[in-house]
Amino acid sequence: MPTYEYMCKKCGPFTQMRAMAECELPSACPECGASAPRVLLTAPRCLTMSADARQAGAKYERNTDGLHDPPPYMRDPAGVTKKLKRAQKLKTAQTRASRPA
Repeated sequence: MPTYEYMCKKCGPFTQMRAMAECELPSACPECGASAPRVLLTAPRCLTMSADARQAGAKYERNTDGLHDPPPYMRDPAGVTKKLKRAQKLKTAQTRASRPA
């Protein structure tokens, strides 16, 4: 679970681990129990990285792109796409052949 930052009006800032579905909901302050809204006090890590580290990460992403299998829901089960294209070509050829000259 990710850690989110909250701001209590009495006690100040605090962090809490919560489910992502609950990230926008207020949280109870651990000190006084008051309801505290979520706030953004620190920058995401990618914004605090040096330019060299960001460039190295981008280069790594480009180098590894295409090396992994697509997730199962994107795979073509049993070559269905090829079979559909072949069937469409056959249908088109049959339609052309059945036209009167």
